[in-house]
Amino acid sequence: MKKLLVILTMLLCCSAFEVKAQTKTEVDEQAMADSIAMEFVNALYDIYEKIGRDVPRYKIYQTENVLISLKLDTATGRVWMVQIGVGDSYAMEVAVDDKSLLYYSDKVVAGRYELYPTKNMYNFILLDTQEGNVYQVQWHTNANKCIRTRIY
Repeated sequence: MKKLLVILTMLLCCSAFEVKAQTKTEVDEQAMADSIAMEFVNALYDIYEKIGRDVPRYKIYQTENVLISLKLDTATGRVWMVQIGVGDSYAMEVAVDDKSLLYYSDKVVAGRYELYPTKNMYNFILLDTQEGNVYQVQWHTNANKCIRTRIY
């Protein structure tokens, strides 16, 4: 959707900057077209803003364990292990690492962090999409074996 909006915007802008000798009627028609084009561009800005606001603050990522998922705060990089209760197991949420990765001066932006699975079911890669930093996130049913550590 974003790509389509960007392409439409570019096409509209390119046509708006076409320069040639014009009669008064053509100038009036061009002014009307420019006015419509500006309304269209303003509407696109509104759509872009709404798309930016629709990014979820929290996301759930499945693991290969049917009882365990990971919850990510996409704005701060905090990660929790979430277990559903089935049979003798209890439903619970345990922090893998609940310390924010943001510095005091960083702006809180939903969607900044993303998790990517690896071939090892206990490990995920956490990517800071703004700065490019990567972290290893390791979940485990033993809370002492849960980590989130930066990869240099």
